[in-house]
Amino acid sequence: MFTPRDNDRHSGLYFTQANIQRAGQYAKKSPFKAAWSKLHETTPEQPLLAVQVEALRFQFDGDSRTGERAAQLLVQMGDLDEDAPYWESLGETLALAQCYQMLREHPSFEPGQQVHWRDVFWERVSRLNQPTFELSEPEALWRAALNMAAGIVLKREPVFEAGAQVYRQTIDHSVRPEGYIPRAVQVAEGQGLAHQLLSVAALVLMAEMAQHVGVDLWRYSNRGVSVLTAATYPLYYYFYPEKWPWGTEVEIREVRTALQQDYATGLFRQHGGFLEMLNGRYEKPLRAIRLILRDIRPVVDVYGGGLTTLTHGIPERQGLFG
Repeated sequence: MFTPRDNDRHSGLYFTQANIQRAGQYAKKSPFKAAWSKLHETTPEQPLLAVQVEALRFQFDGDSRTGERAAQLLVQMGDLDEDAPYWESLGETLALAQCYQMLREHPSFEPGQQVHWRDVFWERVSRLNQPTFELSEPEALWRAALNMAAGIVLKREPVFEAGAQVYRQTIDHSVRPEGYIPRAVQVAEGQGLAHQLLSVAALVLMAEMAQHVGVDLWRYSNRGVSVLTAATYPLYYYFYPEKWPWGTEVEIREVRTALQQDYATGLFRQHGGFLEMLNGRYEKPLRAIRLILRDIRPVVDVYGGGLTTLTHGIPERQGLFG
């Protein structure tokens, strides 16, 4: 099952050498031009983002020095922060898996260091699989995504399959034909749109990482429902969040008030990394996705794949002759 489709070279959980070549080929065209600038101009202070940016520079620039720095930073990443929100711990650990996968072939990342890192990583994953509370829909799906990533990184097929099974069950039973996920949208405090968006992001991340180890979840469907069904649902509310139909009257009014504070734009900008992965997966490109991406690019979603405009962007046609 774990057979990379990229000449056996590890390029990360979500992209291959083909993505790197495309980003280089179209470096002067939109959306890649802005994404390359973002990669080279970013000087992150937050440790996780620093590892991710340096690892991406290693992969896309072929810069061994940045890869060495990233590997050193990755090894220094500490244990779980017990005070951090559970979802953030899931997202951070998933991002660490992505970084490791980008760096595991760097010559300075010694085998002994990698064994130690994988042991620490598995300890984190094991602890996150033992929550003492009921999980929300986004938390359950991000935990499943983390398990899939852990299965890939550690070459443990049962762990991968446990996450993939949650994906299939979600498509089978949770996603409605209209696209919404009841356990995501029917939450208090006006958080339904955020929960739907985060749930969709997890599903897209799972489909994308599975694709690169030979498991096609993108085309998995039941009752005419697939990940595209769920992913399409929240797009409309980027433009019209005041029409979000879920919640009490008070909660809906709160969403309408938040609209004045760029409510939807903020959500998609922070958690919209999946949109670049999603773009191009439809038989006919969706204008809504193109318009949203035009607003929020270059997309940087630390937990959701990183600088996905660089890794998954599609060259924009310009004029009659592209």
